Amino acid sequence: MAQATTRIPGYETTIVTRSEMTDEGLKALTDRINAIVGEFGGEVVATEDWGKRKFAYPIQKEARGQYIFFMDADLSVPIDELAGAFATLASGDEAMLIGSRKIRGARVERHQPLIREYLGNCFTLLARVLLWWRIADFTCGFKGFRRDPAKLLFGLQQCDDWAFDAEVLYLARLAGMRVRQYPVRWSHGKQSRVRFPRDIYRTLVALMKIRWRVR
Repeated sequence: MAQATTRIPGYETTIVTRSEMTDEGLKALTDRINAIVGEFGGEVVATEDWGKRKFAYPIQKEARGQYIFFMDADLSVPIDELAGAFATLASGDEAMLIGSRKIRGARVERHQPLIREYLGNCFTLLARVLLWWRIADFTCGFKGFRRDPAKLLFGLQQCDDWAFDAEVLYLARLAGMRVRQYPVRWSHGKQSRVRFPRDIYRTLVALMKIRWRVR
């Protein structure tokens, strides 16, 4: 929150970063924002590192409709996919719909960098083995929920990192929820840095924690 020299109402600013941003990158971004605020005579009086889970759950609590959809802000899944996905979820009896790039009917229009795509495939394979074999794609950000199942799942959610989606699906499996896999058009649209072997290790640890913490 920035506090200016004149008497004006305070404003709270929420900045959403990439979930895979390193600690060093996050600190550099925070320092840069603090410097910009300072240049204009303001002062950052408090910051909170929410993580993806803490950011998502209040959204679920405020939702008033019967259906809730998540999409990546970079629109890697085009917005026009929403109508078909909504109709599919509304016409069935599934609690949850997940976008998939790995089932019949899906189309990847622009691939990720090779090293990131390889890491994503490794994550998906590990997640299938440890959490739920029938799920073909754990990391696509396009997901839809019926309201009550969403509130239940995000009330139990604990992960803040890129294992967030995998934990939601594992919780759905343990709760006996039906999940529809929906083929989407997808195009890589953001920059990210992947570090070996650190990210492979973090992936394995995150999935193991989900598997043995949630039973």
